[in-house]
Amino acid sequence: MKLRFYLQSFLLFLTILLFWGISVSQPFGSPQTTTPQSIIIGNNVTSITKPIISVTDRPEIYPLGTYLEFLEDPDKNLTITEISSPAFSQKFVPSKWQTPTFGFTTSTYWVKLPLVNDTNKSVEWVLFLEHQLIDHVELYLPDPQLPQVWTVKKTGLLYPFITRDILDRLPAFRIPIPAYSKQNIYLRLETTTSLIVNAFISNPMLFWKHRSNANFWIGISYGIIIFAILYNFFLLISLRDIGYLYYVIIALGITICFIVIDGVGMQYLWQKTAYWNKSALFLFPLLTVFIFLQWTADFLQTRQLLPRWHRCLQLYQIATIFLSLGFFYFPYRPIAILGSSFLLATTGFTTLLGIITYRRGYYLARYYLLSCLSLFVSSFLRQLALLGFIPGSLWIMESPRIGLIALMVFLSLALGDRINLFKAEKLQEQKLALQEKDELNADLKLIQEQLLKRERKLEYDAYHDILTGLPNRAWLMQRLQYLIQNQLSYGVLFTDLDQFKTINDTLGHPVGDRLLKYASLRLQSILNPQTNVARLGGDEFVFLLEDITSMEEATKLADLVQMQLQLPFKLGNYELFISASIGINLGNQDYQKPEEILRDADLAMYQAKRKGRGRYEIFDPLVRHSAMKRLDLERELRQAIHRQEFCLYYQPIVCLKTQQIRGVEALVRWQHPSGKIISPSQFILIAEETGLINSLGWWILEESCRQMKQWHQEFSDGSSLFINVNISPVQLKQQDLVKNIKLILHKTGLLGCYLKLEITESCFLENTDAQLEALNQLRELGINLCIDDFGTGYSSLNRLHTLPINTLKIDQSFVNRLTAGNNGDGNTEIIEMIVALAHSLDMNTVAEGIEFEFQAEKLAYLGCQFGQGYLFSRPLDKQSLTQLLKVTFQQPINIVTNG
Repeated sequence: MKLRFYLQSFLLFLTILLFWGISVSQPFGSPQTTTPQSIIIGNNVTSITKPIISVTDRPEIYPLGTYLEFLEDPDKNLTITEISSPAFSQKFVPSKWQTPTFGFTTSTYWVKLPLVNDTNKSVEWVLFLEHQLIDHVELYLPDPQLPQVWTVKKTGLLYPFITRDILDRLPAFRIPIPAYSKQNIYLRLETTTSLIVNAFISNPMLFWKHRSNANFWIGISYGIIIFAILYNFFLLISLRDIGYLYYVIIALGITICFIVIDGVGMQYLWQKTAYWNKSALFLFPLLTVFIFLQWTADFLQTRQLLPRWHRCLQLYQIATIFLSLGFFYFPYRPIAILGSSFLLATTGFTTLLGIITYRRGYYLARYYLLSCLSLFVSSFLRQLALLGFIPGSLWIMESPRIGLIALMVFLSLALGDRINLFKAEKLQEQKLALQEKDELNADLKLIQEQLLKRERKLEYDAYHDILTGLPNRAWLMQRLQYLIQNQLSYGVLFTDLDQFKTINDTLGHPVGDRLLKYASLRLQSILNPQTNVARLGGDEFVFLLEDITSMEEATKLADLVQMQLQLPFKLGNYELFISASIGINLGNQDYQKPEEILRDADLAMYQAKRKGRGRYEIFDPLVRHSAMKRLDLERELRQAIHRQEFCLYYQPIVCLKTQQIRGVEALVRWQHPSGKIISPSQFILIAEETGLINSLGWWILEESCRQMKQWHQEFSDGSSLFINVNISPVQLKQQDLVKNIKLILHKTGLLGCYLKLEITESCFLENTDAQLEALNQLRELGINLCIDDFGTGYSSLNRLHTLPINTLKIDQSFVNRLTAGNNGDGNTEIIEMIVALAHSLDMNTVAEGIEFEFQAEKLAYLGCQFGQGYLFSRPLDKQSLTQLLKVTFQQPINIVTNG
């Protein structure tokens, strides 16, 4: 911060030094009158009211403002011969200003300067102009030997620099003055800019000294600008503030303007292309103004603080763009006048913005206001001089330089103020943060203590069950991982409470939770230091035995668990009795993850449940192999349904009296990719448990109905054929059972009377009103219903008469008891009872599994109407059965002989 202060102070000091240097280097003496005079070189006085200036004793630079006489040539057709004639001598008039100013003019001006040398010395002096933007400057010198002969010397903006009389950035001529001479010299001036004739005459030594002084101070101004550019460029890199980027662009634009105004561009950069000089003089100020307006919007925050003024500022930017484009389409003179007026208006507008923002308390605008005010005053004075309203003295002509340098210095100070403000704001924020930190220190200590307590509680909760307080799954897995990694001996007892779900469903979850709490207390009471019990969730507990030496320790603990849990639990008005199924597994080197040993213990626990509950089972690797095999079968079954690897086989159902095929039973087969045909007994149970039976069952029913409809169309004598299809208990419980069957019959075109659904007897054990309603709706569709494997289930005979059943199917186990001859009559009682029951309820019977002729004869004798089995035909695919039906409808199957 101190470094920035010193740098800004140095910039301000250089600016003041520059101002002082310009004032010291003034060539002006006291003001002169406006009457025309002649410069007399020597000691003789001839009609002179001014002091005589001697070449030898009073060398000086003479300002020629009041010595010059002017003649306007609006048509630009006068020649030097006409101008120098006596007729035009009286037409020259002096300028009304000490520095002749003609504003923006389209005329050509002739300038006459009388010179007298009454000494005996011939001298050579220098005539030079301090205005570098004149297009054409022509000097006419009389030839002392030949009257009416003139020597012409040319310079100016459009005259090549390398061919000038004096190689200088400003117009300058060598003027030989013979001894004892009296002569008039003439200048012809033409320009598209404002014409200001700031002319001087001196000897060569003083001319070059004057130029050196001027160039020195110009160099100082460039040094200030370059220093400001570099300084703010480094600030831009370090602070990343876009305001410094705007500043650097503005400073570069001002530098180019100085290069043009000082003539440095014509001298060093574009000596042969004067177009670049005027282009740079017009376009770069506009570009600088555009960026300065953008910098103003950012610095003063006009979008937020002054929204209406911000819109005006945007209009000024748009006008800048249009003026820049107008430079390429309109003449230089009118667009230059418009551009000068616009620059003056812009500086006035920005000054007004600075006043408004400063009055509103935005103290950062103080340096900004000074910069705009200095630029406005200097631009205003120069515009007055350019328009010819005030004399274009050196102070007036150099005022824009002073204003622009002041602009850069003050803008740099303004940027410094903003950075200081940002630092002050950050410092204030830091102080407030420190105060808040001090205020929060006490609270933080209290919060830390609370957090420690919560952390301990969270850690406890993360590894303990909320309901029972026992270690949870996370603790168990972590402990098992430790034992496995360190290859320590251990064993687990996977314990599941039997019928706990029934207690939850009947007595409610609150009672179930209390039961779990009391059960956990009992389990903890039998623990030793090497044993822990964890609750995995629900009613599952795992005992972890560490340093176990034999399976006997695990089985003893399992017996203790059973004894504890078999004691009654008194929970309020309830006295509950429970048991547990336990799976025991000991750790070994084959286990690398805790999940593996728990998996096998869980398998052993389910093995105990399947064997009757309330017991324990030790894990057998064969059980896992069986489970993996079942899992693989389930996976393959899902893929088989997706790949449609199933097909239907059909087994004929024969009338035992007429020996004709009356129907067929559809039997599903799985065509495994290995080439084997898998029977339903190996996968139907898995399909029912996994829910896959739904998609498979509906496919079987639809395919069966479609095939039966095809046989009806193919055989006219077979139009009375019916088809039996097994319905799974899972399908029977679905609410859309009737809807799906209707849809299948509609799609296939089969009438319901040719469809018979076989339902297992166990489905009627928990027969509900909804299921009974569904069965009645199926009977209304004409669909026949058959109880499969009748006599082997648990259905109640007193409800049989209420069911809409058409057929009772005698199980194969009863048919197999029939023997040949009269010895088998004692094994027919059950079949006789089933047949009698069916007849009494107006039902028919079907015997399955018939393999011998004597079985068919006895069943027919007992009154059984239909039969099926290997005696008649094995299950056939649809092509084989189609061939069989062709033969059958031509000749009945002769199996049973009557009489």
